[in-house]
Amino acid sequence: MAILKEQIIRILQNLLLGLILLTLFSHLSFGQITNATLLGRWLNGPCYAVEKEEAIICYGNGSVLEILDYSNPEFLQESSILMSSVIQDIAINGSLVFIASYNAGLRIVDISMLANPTEIGHIDYDGWTNGIEILDSLAFLNTINNGLRIINISDPSNPIEVRNYETPTPVSSYKIVDSVAFIADYTQGIQIVDISNIDSLSVLGSYNPGSFFNNIEVRDSLAYVSMYYQGIAILNISNFENITEIGSCNLNGNYGHIALDGNYAYIAGNYDGLKVLNISNPTSPTEVGVFDTDGIAIDVVIRDSLAYVADFGEGLRVIDITETSNLSEIEYFETGGSTRGVYVKDNFAYIANYSNGLQIIDINDKSNPIWMGSIDTEGMAYDLEIKDEFAFIADGDSGLQIFNISDSETPFYITTLSTDDWAKDVTILNNYAFIAAYTAGLRIIDISNPINSYEVGSFVTGDFAHNVFVSNEKAYVSFSRAGIKIVDISTPSNPFELGSFDTWSNALGLVEKDGLLYLAAGSQGVIIIDVTDPTNPIEIASYDPGGYAVDVIIDSIYCYVAYGSDGVRILNIEVPTNPFVVGFIPSGAWADDLFIHDQILYIADRDDGLYIVQNDLFESVEIKHNQLFQPDLFTLAHNFPNPFNPTTTLRYDLPEQAHVEIMIYDILGRKVKTLVNTQQDAGFKSIIWDATNDLGQPVSAGMYLYRISAGEFHSVKKMILLK
Repeated sequence: MAILKEQIIRILQNLLLGLILLTLFSHLSFGQITNATLLGRWLNGPCYAVEKEEAIICYGNGSVLEILDYSNPEFLQESSILMSSVIQDIAINGSLVFIASYNAGLRIVDISMLANPTEIGHIDYDGWTNGIEILDSLAFLNTINNGLRIINISDPSNPIEVRNYETPTPVSSYKIVDSVAFIADYTQGIQIVDISNIDSLSVLGSYNPGSFFNNIEVRDSLAYVSMYYQGIAILNISNFENITEIGSCNLNGNYGHIALDGNYAYIAGNYDGLKVLNISNPTSPTEVGVFDTDGIAIDVVIRDSLAYVADFGEGLRVIDITETSNLSEIEYFETGGSTRGVYVKDNFAYIANYSNGLQIIDINDKSNPIWMGSIDTEGMAYDLEIKDEFAFIADGDSGLQIFNISDSETPFYITTLSTDDWAKDVTILNNYAFIAAYTAGLRIIDISNPINSYEVGSFVTGDFAHNVFVSNEKAYVSFSRAGIKIVDISTPSNPFELGSFDTWSNALGLVEKDGLLYLAAGSQGVIIIDVTDPTNPIEIASYDPGGYAVDVIIDSIYCYVAYGSDGVRILNIEVPTNPFVVGFIPSGAWADDLFIHDQILYIADRDDGLYIVQNDLFESVEIKHNQLFQPDLFTLAHNFPNPFNPTTTLRYDLPEQAHVEIMIYDILGRKVKTLVNTQQDAGFKSIIWDATNDLGQPVSAGMYLYRISAGEFHSVKKMILLK
């Protein structure tokens, strides 16, 4: 009788829990902000793309589309429109602008009324979108992990996908010429596809020299391709079935977009600026000109003896190319840089900007953040902390830079301390600054007198120190692909290791509270580690919805996790052994760093500035368990373990019933095994692969791809089998 009574009570408790969950989570969707309110934004992002048609120039400024009209040479007309995500590529067709929008798919903007540009249509995709071309009534959209999407845009207000051409590995770029698509695959070379009949695409030829292709441009019977750190190759494509390399030029750098004009190729050379090659003799291309753009040259278009360069971290540069050996800039339009770190004190947000140094923002009115002042740093600002009237910046290869910020409008430089390798993160406790400095490990700086700061100690393992958190005379240091080290810093001049915890993915952001360490562990998600005994840290829980966890911060019973391009998730950690998601905050590109001040969350989005967000759950029902919680997002998680031998587990989430197919492919795109091919109900799913093929035979060591198709959802990830 007692057992029956206990069972009835448990059933009633579960029913009550179900009602609460349904009430709170009925609207939970990971595509839109959930259980949080966006209070304000400071827009700041780099320039990835530029396009020009007739007198109209469009370029990206983070998530802002900037539009210039030169119809009247004496009066430049300017306008802009805020998009849902960072602008990666642009195509102009008459009065319509087509945008490849990082994690917001295809966006279509009507600029017929230049003073009031309006978004009139869109189609969303899961994953990174970075390329767009228009051919008649079709848009060709590169969605990286989901192949080339072909979209009917005859009605721009209602774009409809008509075909998806998938490739074994991500597409880096493509070029549409007449009815042929030249597709550059990161690792599989070039595929040439006949697109004259959308209902029946056919491969005309391919070329794979084993190089990593970045960009492709086609003219007549020649293709010009840029390769990662191998320069430029020129291919004869007159016979699609027998493509041959006829010339090359090794430029010793990582080169991107190519634009052709007459006898010259203009190449966006990343850190090397704009490069010019003479290609009049395609068998022997030679470098004849260069222009240092100060930033990172990403994209280039050529019109009327002018090069328009999208210069990441700087803006749009307009360069006179009349004399290829004497390039000169004639116009410059500034855009934002890369927001990497944020610290809030009083009514100011202090930004570590990778490209532009220290930025100071007045956030007294959170709905309208105002830029106050800035000062560039010597290196590349990754992170910062504020103490009294000083800003301490982890400034990449320049080490720790210190600035006086007593006047927010005119901060000024104090001093620099070398950290021997790249300073990636900084934490301050009392009179010491603790720096995570890549291979130089943990560096400890006495900052009791900032003007005369000096190093007092270090802890070096040879691994890549990425982040550091300090509390209770211990430093918790994360190392890329080497987990964490717990370091005794009770005597700063003599730090020593107490314990360690290994991860197979990158260990990144971390925070300790009440004897528990919360670690953002890249592809492993969030790991919660009991560190009450620092000599024997023990994992007690984890949360991994897929994606890539880069930072984590705690406020009361909530854990905020930055998942890069997948925004920020809010976890309930009232029971640390049972964390579960209760909210979601999207950002425009890559949520990189988090800060909490007075229960307000500040998100540094790498390419989209600062987001200021309120957690609405502080005044709502608290949920204590997640037994009845169902996924609200199709997800394919990273396999675990990875690398593996002999088995690995593949996890995936289904928010609704769907026919599920999970296939294993080798790196050449050949099917190895069908793991799942059946109808499945909604829920959290997993399946084990034992490294065998469809015949039950063991497969060889190497890289494999696993792909899920569930309804309209498709995703591909990589895994490595060791033997």
